[in-house]
Amino acid sequence: MPALIRPASAGDEHGIALAHVGAWQAGYRGIVADALLDGLSVADRAAWWGGIIRTQPCRLLVAQDDGRICGFASFGRLRDEQASPGEGEIWTMYVDPGAWRRGLGCALMAQALHTLRDDGFGRVHVWALQANHRAIAFYQSCGFALQPGAWRRFRLGAQDLAEVALVHPAR
Repeated sequence: MPALIRPASAGDEHGIALAHVGAWQAGYRGIVADALLDGLSVADRAAWWGGIIRTQPCRLLVAQDDGRICGFASFGRLRDEQASPGEGEIWTMYVDPGAWRRGLGCALMAQALHTLRDDGFGRVHVWALQANHRAIAFYQSCGFALQPGAWRRFRLGAQDLAEVALVHPAR
């Protein structure tokens, strides 16, 4: 049976947190400090996502396979004060490492892009850690292209990291 992509609802926060923490620990190993990754808490992430589900007006989809949440994506208006109203953004997208390379990320992305288009957004942006070549290749396989000159630095714990922007063209 293929994975089910559906809007998140109350009760999904633990599954989302498991996918979130697992994806960070596997996907960012060697990029983000091990101490930060090893200190991630599923309980803390679940509480955070529970608050988002209950109180935030954002779009949040989950990928469910065999009754288990294996991934999620949140998205909406581009979070940039200079952005035009028609620009969207994939805010977060993570798939549990045990479900990588099974098409769940592609299915989540396709549904997120479809929903953004239905909501009136044209160009869609996503940010990825510059050193996360796996994520950048995934986004490119979904039709995103690196946006020349669009990058930013930020601090995560005691570490300085860089992100690059990718853009999916308007349709």
